[in-house]
Amino acid sequence: MAEPYTLDKVKTKEIPLAWGLILLALAIFLGVLLCTAWLNDDAFITFRVSDNLAHGHGARWNTAERVQSYTNPLWMLLVTGVYAVTKEMYYTPLLMAMIFSLAAVLLITASLRRNAWSMLSILMIFLASRAFIDYSTSGLENPLTHLLLAVFFILLFRAPERPLTLLAMSFVAHLCLVNRMDTLLLVGPALAWAWWRQRSWRATAAVIIGMAPFAAWELFSLVYYGFPFPNTAYAKLGGGLSRLDLLGQGAAYFKNSLRMDHVTLPALLIVIGITAIRGTSKNRSLALGILVYLAYILWVGGDFMSGRFFATPLFCAAALLVQMQFLTSPKAVAWAFALLLVLSPYMPNPTVYLGGQKELSLSLNGNCDDHGIANERSYYYQNTGLIPRLCGVPFANTHQNAHSGREVYAQGYRVVEGSAVGMLGFFAGPEMFVIDNMGLGDPLLSRLPAQYFPFQRPGHYLRYVPPGYARILQNPESALDNPRLNEYLKHLWAITRGPLWSLERWKTILAMNMGRYDHLIDTDAYRFPLMKRLTLNQLNTSVDRIQIESYGLDIDLDKPMEGKSLTLQLDADDRYDVLFMKQTEILGKTTLGPADETLHGLLDYTFALPKGVRLETCTSIRIIPWSIKELFWVVLPHSPDNEFYAVRHLYFNK
Repeated sequence: MAEPYTLDKVKTKEIPLAWGLILLALAIFLGVLLCTAWLNDDAFITFRVSDNLAHGHGARWNTAERVQSYTNPLWMLLVTGVYAVTKEMYYTPLLMAMIFSLAAVLLITASLRRNAWSMLSILMIFLASRAFIDYSTSGLENPLTHLLLAVFFILLFRAPERPLTLLAMSFVAHLCLVNRMDTLLLVGPALAWAWWRQRSWRATAAVIIGMAPFAAWELFSLVYYGFPFPNTAYAKLGGGLSRLDLLGQGAAYFKNSLRMDHVTLPALLIVIGITAIRGTSKNRSLALGILVYLAYILWVGGDFMSGRFFATPLFCAAALLVQMQFLTSPKAVAWAFALLLVLSPYMPNPTVYLGGQKELSLSLNGNCDDHGIANERSYYYQNTGLIPRLCGVPFANTHQNAHSGREVYAQGYRVVEGSAVGMLGFFAGPEMFVIDNMGLGDPLLSRLPAQYFPFQRPGHYLRYVPPGYARILQNPESALDNPRLNEYLKHLWAITRGPLWSLERWKTILAMNMGRYDHLIDTDAYRFPLMKRLTLNQLNTSVDRIQIESYGLDIDLDKPMEGKSLTLQLDADDRYDVLFMKQTEILGKTTLGPADETLHGLLDYTFALPKGVRLETCTSIRIIPWSIKELFWVVLPHSPDNEFYAVRHLYFNK
């Protein structure tokens, strides 16, 4: 049997078919990157910090306070360093992303195994994966993560097993953690496998010394910001969703990927299956990392960016395919290519055909599904895409977020509030204090519970901004309307605004991280703000129907009630969540309506109690209309009559 052709055998006067196809695939990959390059609004959260740092204001979102509003410190520092030289924040991150992405692909395909046909098959997978192509630019940290992972895999698969290699692996793995903490799940099992193979004092010391980048960052974070984790972590952990709801969101994220991208998730599952059957223990350690990461995506509820969380595990899966020399013959590659051709007509927005003017036509049309998961590139491309920019479209003047930032700056505002605050904050300038009502960049709002909404966008949970907050930001000598929350804010400001090395600040850091001030926050008041409150007797004796305020109605049951079902009169053309409460705890919920969007007036809804709810334990029932508050990015099912919600009688049926 003839030996498989490898690139080691390429001669200067001989250009075999496989080598030519690889060069063609690389050229296509670079062309696709150029055509699909874009910037995401969330990337500008990092860019604003880089801008502040480059101009001497510190690594901060708002210059008045030390807050880590970003999750990608290493990417932020690299962008800051290059931006300090170029003084330009559009082409700079795009060029960096394309260089890192191309370098990562070259390393993973050419350095691990040099079978030409295997390299070609991996390039085809990258080109066909919408998740990978979308986030090979975007301004987010994915390209740097992929490049670091490529180096890690080369050390894992190609370097000799010795403590020095383990030291290098640990160092690169912890650089990955500095770039994004959750990559620990991907590299952790493989690093543990490598340590176990050597398991000596020298190996242990090598792993510990390699932790230096992450340890140094955590020390800096604790000293400078006062907290070990990014502010975004506190904002997302305070979403208030039950684990069951988060799992439902996570499942929706997987379904969205299968619908939008027919390559990425199936490729991940196939690679995990192949590795389980024919992989070595080393291969399986990496596959375990991918599997754990997929479970993590499900556990945390996914993300609002379609495919983003799947791009990095796909890159890891590609490394496994290359290492195992799967798809190494021309016949296997031909079958894979034929399969892609068969599937391509059914792929929504296939990457190879997407870019340029075709991308423009997709923007704002069906970019967000009913779970709030968005086709982000399709939405932003018309304003932040490279091709439109080269064609003369100035995104800073056309995208609504960037335009809003320029407007508030021109009009002399000092404080502004927003939901999508990346471009808004960047173009408003460092003097503007931007209140991020999602809490990602705000230390107080991130620690308040998210408002209850029937519809929650994954990872982005709206906060109720306390009365007086804008006032106290402009005049720190004033106070919030809520004295207890005002006391909490003063403690928080001692950390984020006080002298770095004062003893009082360090005492406050310890107390805050141990939760000693949490009792100052009235969780229910901020989870369900501005609710109208009635007793059951007031509701049932009312002659007229009662209008529900936009934030909902709380019906106090006065005393323990009995019954197996309820009859509730509600507007027929609206949708509601009915929550069964025990004090501030949600025991269960039921969604009602709309019965008929053409009807106007009250309609009786008779429904059973949610599973596991006993009426005698309920202290109140809360009715929350679905269209609580329209946000520009939310796609909600709602009636034409969405300004008015009404309720009348509530009866308990035995």
